[in-house]
Parts: sequence; structure tokens; C-alpha cells
Amino acid sequence: MNKQIMLVVFIWCIAAGVTGFSRKADTQTADKPGLVGQRFGEADTESDDANEEECNGNPPSLIRLKDGRLCVTYGYRAYPYGIRARLSSDNGKSWSKEIHLCDDGRSWDLGYTRTFQRTDGKLVTIYYYATAEKPEQHIAATIWDPANVK
Repeated sequence: MNKQIMLVVFIWCIAAGVTGFSRKADTQTADKPGLVGQRFGEADTESDDANEEECNGNPPSLIRLKDGRLCVTYGYRAYPYGIRARLSSDNGKSWSKEIHLCDDGRSWDLGYTRTFQRTDGKLVTIYYYATAEKPEQHIAATIWDPANVK
């Protein structure tokens, strides 16, 4: 049986003549684990209004939702620091606008998201985080409903 496997590859691109980095989660297919296949889309983890000189969304984490959509979550490492997400209903060929899960991070040292879907369909995104009110790094979570995102 030949199953198609969805891979997410985190890429740091440095283009000649461009300051800063472009960080994108590349979606690819492969016939076997460990083999890179055809590239067909990228989850742009740069903000829709990103400052080119800032280090922005990374590292990404991907899940497939019960309704078939893909959900990528990531730490946003430029001001306003926070945790963001994007959804894809076409297996990663295109992605929604950014979903701001939280924007009150104390610094760029955040992220490492993991997301799972509850039986009621809501998502729980867990991440490494610090805020002005809780300045020590800690593990935090946001519960959100992807049904409210079109």
C-alpha cells in the first residue's frame, strides 16, 4: 500500500542582498518516511505585516484537524511577540491569514508550539512563554475554536 505522507520542513532562507531571514514552513509530499517529494506550498510564518529585519514565526508545528484542514502554529518572534496559527483547507497549497492566539509575549524567547484537537473540536495549543505579569518562562496554553475561522 502506497500512502502519501505530509511533511513539514522548517527552512531558513537567506537571499543575497536581503537583510534578515525568511522563515517558512514548507509543505511537501513523499511516498516513504524520510524521503522528500514534491513541494507544493508553504505556510508563510512571517507576519502579514512583518518587519523584514526581525526574526519572526518559528518553529512551526502541524496537525490535521478532524474536518480535514491542516493547522500550523508557531511562535511569533518579533514585536508584538506571541503565538500565531494559520489554517489550510487544500492540504497546504494555500493558507489563511494569521490567527493571533496571543500577543502579550515578554520577548522573542517563546514558541515551540504543540497543538491537539479535543473531542468537542476545539484546539489546545501549548507553548513556551513569558509575559510582563509572569516574567519567568513557563508552559502556557490557549484553547481556541477553528470552526470560528474561515
